[in-house]
Amino acid sequence: MSFNKKSLSALLFLCVGSVNAEQACFLKEDVSGNVRLNRQCTYNTSILITQSDTTLDCNGATINANGFKDGITVSSNGKKTSNILIKNCKIDSAQDSAIRVSWLGPDTKKTNQPDRYLRTPHNISIENVVVTNSGKNGIYLDDFTSNITVKDSLISGSGATGIYIEHDSIRNLIINNTFTKNGFLNGKPRREAIAIDSSQKNTIAFNTFIRNGLGGVFLYKNCSERIHSGNQEIRKMHSDFNRIQNNVFKDEKVGVWLASRKNKNLEHMDCGDSSVDGLGRFFPDYADNNNVSNNKFISVERPIIDNGINNLITKNTNH
Repeated sequence: MSFNKKSLSALLFLCVGSVNAEQACFLKEDVSGNVRLNRQCTYNTSILITQSDTTLDCNGATINANGFKDGITVSSNGKKTSNILIKNCKIDSAQDSAIRVSWLGPDTKKTNQPDRYLRTPHNISIENVVVTNSGKNGIYLDDFTSNITVKDSLISGSGATGIYIEHDSIRNLIINNTFTKNGFLNGKPRREAIAIDSSQKNTIAFNTFIRNGLGGVFLYKNCSERIHSGNQEIRKMHSDFNRIQNNVFKDEKVGVWLASRKNKNLEHMDCGDSSVDGLGRFFPDYADNNNVSNNKFISVERPIIDNGINNLITKNTNH
C-alpha cells in the first residue's frame, strides 16, 4: 500500500490526536493539591485522596468506577486529614460506594484512640456531584467522621442506601440534594435513601426524596451486627439529636422512621447487643430527642414512624 504526502500527513495528525486524547484522560490514582479534570473525559479509574487541603474539581467529567470497589476515597490513614473539597463529579457504577470518607480499617483499631475525631476525615465538602448505579451505597461516611457536607447533588440507583452515616460520626450536613430510586436490589426494595446508624447531631435539610426502596430517612442504633467477624464492636452511640427539616418526600413507603429496627427480627445479624427477648431476635433501638419539622410528604404511605422517645415532630404536612 502506498501513501501520498497529503494522506500521510493526515494519518500522522490522527495518531497524534489520539495519543493526546488518551493522555488527557489519564489520571493517577492518588491526587492532592488542586486538581481539575478535563470535562470531556471519562476516567476509567478510582481516585484516592489522603492529603489535607486538596480540591478535586472534576469539571463535569465522569469517573467510570466499574471494576473498582469505590469511585473516590478520602482516607486519613489515622492522621489528621481535613479541608478537602470534591465537586462537579459524575461517578458511575462503583462496585461498593461512589464516594467513601473513612479512616480505613477495622473499627476496633479506632475506638480507643483518644484523638480519633482528629485522625478521621473531617471538614470535607462534597458538592454538585452526580452519583449513579453504585453497587451498595452512593456515599459512605464512615465511623468517627465529622463535619462532612454533601450538597447540591443527585444520588440515584444505589443498590443499598444513597448515603450511609456510620456509627459515632457527628455533625454532618446533607442539604439540597435529590435522592431517587436508591435501595433496590434486583428490582426489590431493600434499603432507604439515608441511613443514620448510631450517629448524632446531623442535619438533613432541603432535600428531595422520590421513590426510594424502603423510604426516605431511617434512624437507628444497629445491634452491633457481625460481632464475631472480629472487626466490629459494640455500638455505644445512639441516633439522637439529629434534625430532619424542610425536606420533600414523594411516592415513598415511609418518609422518616425513628428507631427503625426496634421491632425487627435480627436473629440473622450476629448481634453483639443483649436481646430484649432473651432469644437473640429483638434488640433495643434508640433514636431520641430528634427534630422532624417542616417536611412535606406527598403520596407517602406512612409519613413518620416514631419508635423513639422525646422526638419533636411538628409542622409537617401530608398531601
